[in-house]
Parts: sequence; structure tokens; C-alpha cells
Amino acid sequence: MVLTERCTLRCKKCAHACYAADNMLEDMSIEMAYKSADSFFEKVDLINEFVLIGGEPFLYKKLPDIIEYIGKKYRNQINIFSITTNGTITPKRDVLEMCKKYHVLIRISNYSEQIKRLKKQYEVLIKTLEDFGVEYDITPEHGHWMVYGFEYVDNGDNPEQLISIFDNCKTPCREIRGSKLYYCVMARSVADNLHKNVGKDDYLDFDSLSEKDYKRQILEYTYGYSEKGYLDMCKYCHGADARKYIIPVAEQLSL
Repeated sequence: MVLTERCTLRCKKCAHACYAADNMLEDMSIEMAYKSADSFFEKVDLINEFVLIGGEPFLYKKLPDIIEYIGKKYRNQINIFSITTNGTITPKRDVLEMCKKYHVLIRISNYSEQIKRLKKQYEVLIKTLEDFGVEYDITPEHGHWMVYGFEYVDNGDNPEQLISIFDNCKTPCREIRGSKLYYCVMARSVADNLHKNVGKDDYLDFDSLSEKDYKRQILEYTYGYSEKGYLDMCKYCHGADARKYIIPVAEQLSL
């Protein structure tokens, strides 16, 4: 669930194109967040990992309320309940208390190799999490990003080529937004943040599923079935070939 497109960093080639998001952009409303959780868990019995992300999710002012709402109602339907953060913000006590209460894992993306000042911030963040007894995981300092090419790729309009790109990609990252399950969270974010104005129909509407057959429909969609056979954003993405285009993590755009 993408709570905000706002971020504390401006990373080149951000997979969500958050560098292009207006910092005055409105976050997801708390009503929409509740609706998203309700729509999802009314139809899904169990999920391995449910993630609150951004942008930077610790910018989201109502984060404690969201954690409590999902934790209280749906924690037994989630194996791993997590928040992915760039670690630039040390969360306040109310967030930490909710994370501890509902066993939320804080996944810290380690960007200290590129942004040296973050080394000290990560030390502060980790000590705070440990003091509160909140679980966390931090990625290795050395790493790389794949470039998806959203800003410059144009794969044309040939359906067969776009279907091939989609089939080879197999992205595991879905997004629930209201009653809409988007197959690719990056495709939805990038389409909005870069104003591509595509992919408006590239989702499964949970509210329109048949009462009798919804589990089959969700499973088929999750495994990549759709009448079109691809996403509109596949036209603007390297797909699985992104692994051929490697850059250091979190290189910053100049202000």
C-alpha cells in the first residue's frame, strides 16, 4: 500500500519516480487507506507480506492509525507486516509503539554508500528500534539498482512484443488502492508521477468480482492473466532486461 509519493530523497532512476512527485501532493487519505485494507482482506485469506511504502512512509502523519487499523483487524491474515523506509527519519514513539504491538518489521534500504551522512542516522534509527524492541532488517551497504527506463524507453505498440515483455517480467509487487489491485506498483506510481496518463484500466476491481468465483479471478490476475495480456506501462519499461542496466543505489539528483 503506497501511503505517500513524497520522499525525503531525490534518487536518480527511482523505481517509483518519486523524484518527480510534487512535495505538495496530497497523501492517500486515511479513509482510502482503510478502504484499501478492507477491500483486500475481505477477499484475501492470507498474504506472505503486506508492506506500507512510499515515497517515504514515515512522512505519513496518520501512520500509527493505519498500523493499528490493519494490525487490529487483519494481523492474523498477514505473515510479515512491514514498512519499507530509506531510514532518513527516526519514527516517533506512537509509531514505534504500534510497530512493536503488531509485530511490524522495519525494512531499511541502506543508502549510506552514496549518502555518507546516513551512516550516523542509521545508527540512531537502529538504536531507537532496538530500544523499543521493534524488529528491523537493513540491506547491505554495497549494492546496485536496475534501471527500468521509464523516462526514455519506447517499446512501440506491437501487442505481441508488449505481451512478451510482460510475460518475461513477472514482477511480484502488487498494489492495493481503494478497491483496485494494480498488477505492478511501479507502473501505477510512475504513470502518475511522470504524468504518462496510461494504465488507467490496468487493475482488478475487487468491488466488481463475482461473489461465487472471486478467488479464481484473483489467482488468475495475480499470475498475470488479463484479456489484454500486458500493462500499458510495459511500453515504457525495460521489464526483465532492466537487470542489464545497472547503476549505484540512490545517486541523488542535484537540487
